[in-house]
Amino acid sequence: MTLRILIFCCGVSVRLCAQVSIPDFLRSAERDPQVMTYREQSQFLGTKPYQLSPLQRLEFRTQNRELIGYQQEFGLRLSPANPWEVKHNKKYFQSYQSVVDLQGELALRDALVDRYHAVIYASYYAEVAGLARQRRKLVAGQLAILQQQSGSNFFDADDFVDLQIDLMDRTVEQEEAALAVLEQQHQIEKLYQKPTDTLNWTWGNLTDIRRLRTVVDSLSSVSVASVIRAYQKQRLELASNEYIVEKANINAGFLQTEYDNRRQEQGRTPFNISLGITIPIVNPNKGDMTKSHLDVIEARHELDESDREEDLRITATIQRAGRLFDHYLVVEAKLAEYENSTLAGTLRAMEGGDPRIVLKFDENLVKLKLLLAKMRRDATLAYIDHLAARDLLQRRPLINFISPSLDVLE
Repeated sequence: MTLRILIFCCGVSVRLCAQVSIPDFLRSAERDPQVMTYREQSQFLGTKPYQLSPLQRLEFRTQNRELIGYQQEFGLRLSPANPWEVKHNKKYFQSYQSVVDLQGELALRDALVDRYHAVIYASYYAEVAGLARQRRKLVAGQLAILQQQSGSNFFDADDFVDLQIDLMDRTVEQEEAALAVLEQQHQIEKLYQKPTDTLNWTWGNLTDIRRLRTVVDSLSSVSVASVIRAYQKQRLELASNEYIVEKANINAGFLQTEYDNRRQEQGRTPFNISLGITIPIVNPNKGDMTKSHLDVIEARHELDESDREEDLRITATIQRAGRLFDHYLVVEAKLAEYENSTLAGTLRAMEGGDPRIVLKFDENLVKLKLLLAKMRRDATLAYIDHLAARDLLQRRPLINFISPSLDVLE
């Protein structure tokens, strides 16, 4: 019985910590708490709960002038809503819903950026961890060879001590890389909002730098409306509508019907009607109107500032990505040259020489690969930042911009 329970618990654990794919992880941006908040707010506003009733207030009144029961008077007072307030209140909340929709789109963009960055860092740390293991193995190989040469002319006590220290450094480096992988997995689980199994994301899951450059060049002619610019414009309209609502927030007047019991005893009609109209000589909402006008001024300047920053951000991201692409390709070509050079072949074919030379050469190649991995990480991050600056990441349908075939996520 205990064995069955153990097997069941293991099965549940496997299901709860399932392997998550990169597309599934990117799709989880749709479930981001901030995105869901704006989405629910928009859905609520879509039911139009803000619509004002044509009747603002209904009052039942009664009075007795001389405290005599048969002289009781009754009145029904109706206060209609200000038609200008009803109209502008509707426009205000329509603008508010547009602002919420745009905030939701910006939140989705930010959620996607966070997840793209997480994938890139996870792949980078996996690469670094693999290269750190390889580098430690090469140092350990040099140390083993030197130990075997303890009686030969190649043995050097100082080199032996240095290699021992290098091996300790490489061991620390390997453990730090493994710790970085675990920490990145923790960050991914926080974003994914579910526990995950060991991640197997590597550079092989991502498109190469040449493909990224092709994507950037092909999208350079695509015109996409700026979401942040639309958001700032809608904020300005929202502030302007709020000012108008505050200005129109005045009681329009009243309509009152009365029933006077005394008139009936006097043979007269007991009903009468009274009507009143409010003439706003002084607006009582000047304080709120002043605050709203200050919001209008602030929104107007933020719109102007966003226009300037938008162009600068797009230009800066495309320039940075281009420089990193070029630098990466230069270093990649240099690495290929070293790997395929006659020097590498000569060292491996050399007889009678110190066999540690080949391992030292391979260790330097690993160092270059570590540099190349860092450059690829930075270039891919710059690529994502450029797509985000141009509002392409959250454009429907959602696309996996780091997959080799640019798969659709939806």
